[in-house]
Amino acid sequence: MSSQPYSTLPNTAGFQVLTPNPRAARTLGAKFDTVEQAAQRILQRHGLLAPSEIVRRYTLREAVREVIKPTDLGGYTRVVAATVQEILRAGFPYIDLGTDLTERASNLLALTLRYRGALRQLQLVDPAEVLWAAAELEPDPAPLLIAGYPRLGKGETAFLCAVAGEDSVLVLPTGAHPSFGLNTADRARARARRGRRGWGAAQPTPRGLPAAPPADAPTRLAEGACRANGRAA
Repeated sequence: MSSQPYSTLPNTAGFQVLTPNPRAARTLGAKFDTVEQAAQRILQRHGLLAPSEIVRRYTLREAVREVIKPTDLGGYTRVVAATVQEILRAGFPYIDLGTDLTERASNLLALTLRYRGALRQLQLVDPAEVLWAAAELEPDPAPLLIAGYPRLGKGETAFLCAVAGEDSVLVLPTGAHPSFGLNTADRARARARRGRRGWGAAQPTPRGLPAAPPADAPTRLAEGACRANGRAA
C-alpha cells in the first residue's frame, strides 16, 4: 500500500477537511476534525450544548416517570437508556420510523420524544442526536473534503448532505467486503441521478489509492440522493 494513499486528491487548501482519526488528518496534512465535531460546533452557534451525564440520567428518569409510570422507576430507566439512544441515533423524530408499531415500541417513541423535548427546554441536545439536530438547522454550506471513513451512517449522511457545499469531495473505500457494498461506484452513480446538487465523490481503488472517477461518473453526489440516504430503510 502506498505511504501516500490520498496523494491524488485535490489540494486540501480551501476545504474543511473531516476525518475519523488524527492519522488520516496527518496524511492529508490537515488539522484533525471529525464530522461529529463539525456538527457540535453548528449546534453551539445556535446555543445548543451537550448535557452532562447527570443531567441526561435525571432527564430520562423524569421522562420515564411521566410517560411509562413503572413500578421500578430506576430499574426501568436503566433498561431503556441504551434503547432511547439508539432511537435518537436512528434519526427519530427526523425520519419516519413507520406506523405499524407494537405497543412497547410506541411507548418507547413517546418516551424518547418526552426526553428529547425536556432537553430542548434546557437548550441541550443528546449526543446520539447531534448529527440529525445539526442537519435540521440548515447550516451554511461549505466546501468539504471527507476522507478516512469506511462508510457513512444515516446520521452522518444527513448531516453532510445539509452542510456540504459546491465542489465538496467524499472519499469512500470500495471492495469485495460486504461492509463496502453501499460505497461502490455503481451505487453512487445511481443515487446521484436522483437529484441536481451535492458533492463530488472520489473513489479509492481496492489497494487504497484514489482513482480518477470514470468519464461518465457524476461530478456531484446529488441532493436527492442525500435525502434518500438519510431516510430509514
